[in-house]
This record gives sequence, structure tokens and C-alpha cells, in this order.
Amino acid sequence: MTIERALYDPCKRDFIAPRFLARMKEWINRYDPGAYWYAISIQNNTNETIEEWGVELGFSSALKIEEAKIEGIEYKIPHEAHLGLFKISVPKEYGIVIPKEGAQRVYFKLRAEKPKTTYEISGIFKSAIAEVPIRAKEFKYLCDAGVSPEAVKVELKKTFSEKDAARLALSFKTIQELDRMCNQDTKTEEYQDKLSVLKNYTEGFSDKFSKQVDDFLRFMKEEQLGYLDDEYKGKVRRFCTNLVDVWISEFLKG
Repeated sequence: MTIERALYDPCKRDFIAPRFLARMKEWINRYDPGAYWYAISIQNNTNETIEEWGVELGFSSALKIEEAKIEGIEYKIPHEAHLGLFKISVPKEYGIVIPKEGAQRVYFKLRAEKPKTTYEISGIFKSAIAEVPIRAKEFKYLCDAGVSPEAVKVELKKTFSEKDAARLALSFKTIQELDRMCNQDTKTEEYQDKLSVLKNYTEGFSDKFSKQVDDFLRFMKEEQLGYLDDEYKGKVRRFCTNLVDVWISEFLKG
């Protein structure tokens, strides 16, 4: 058995380990490219099919795993979640085998409350054939759309004044609201209202971020539909994701 693991960083839009399979990046882009993902590829180099298996991960208690997904499988996989521990179990009746001389890929969606913090994940793969350690992987969790504005403000105060940090923290909260709106049937004018608020909060801080907001606003003003069709929903989703990325790169990477 061989297990490869990597960390997908939404701020880089890529795996920290770039040699990972391109199809894994494509899967994340379809599912949720705005989140941190810990991905493992379980390669069965034996002559036996593994019909029942599981993965157990241990990590810092400040980090959380929100869900686990197996590539190509849409239904939920049974799991246990405790402080600093996450387990998935794939029973035989599910029919999710790891074929002989084949592989199975699993993705774990990560969440953390404190930005710009280094975490570590390690674990073990279990099956009737073998138990294989999953080597520790260390990574820096910069920020994503799920981090609380309060935690972000604490970090911002390290490089900005109290007043500016408060404004930027409010802008981050507005971005979170926009991010949630992107997953709903939201009217065009509601986006425009939020983007105008966001522009006021961030004016004068970053030309790059201001341009991102202006581009989003321009796109919404040109769209005349009360509700967006599927094509436009996809474009709006990308705008929302890019807002998060640019905000983090401009205000938290220092």
C-alpha cells in the first residue's frame, strides 16, 4: 500500500504539493475551490481488492474537518468527529472498493478559526489487508470565507490601526455575506447593495481589491434579470470566490 497526501490551498488555487494529479484539482474546482482540502490517494499495490476500509486522522484541536468526500461518490460516508480526531468508515456493503493495482482518492474539507496559523495532520489507513501510517503534513492556514471576522480583526490589528482594522473586518463580514448569497437565488440589486457597502469599507486601502469590487459591480449592473440563470450563477460564484482570494492576498499576507 502507498499513500500520497497533499494540501489544497485556495489562496494559491493549487496543491502545496504540485505533483498531485491534475484530475484531483479539477474535482476540487468543481466542488469547492474556496476551501482548504486535505487530499489523499490510497494506492493498492497488492493482488487483492480491498472491500472494506477506513481512514483515521489526528490534528491540532484548533483545526476542524467539516466533511469527507470520496471521488466519484455523491452520498455521505459514515464518519466520527471528535476534538482533534476524524474517522471515516467504508463498509463492504457500500461497494466502494480499492481495486488491486488501483487507487481511491479521498478529500477532507478543513476549517479553522484562527488565520495565519500553522497546523499538522497525520493519520492511519486501516483495512483487513494492511494498516498504513499517513505521514504528518504541516501547512499554513491563511484564511478562508469561514473564518470569523473577530479572529480576522485580531490579525489585522498587527498591521493596521484599530480604526482601519475594524473597517477591514467589517468588509470581510460583508464578503462572507456575499459568499453565502452566491449559493442562493439572490436578486441582482441585493448584490449591488452589498458591493456598494463593501466598496465604502475598503476604499483607499488597495487598488487591486477596489478593481475587483468595481468589476463585480459592473457585471451586476449589466445583468438585467431579476434572478440569475445557471450560467450567470456560475460567473457570480467565481466573482465571490475571487473577492475572498484578493481580500486575503491584499490584507492578510503581510
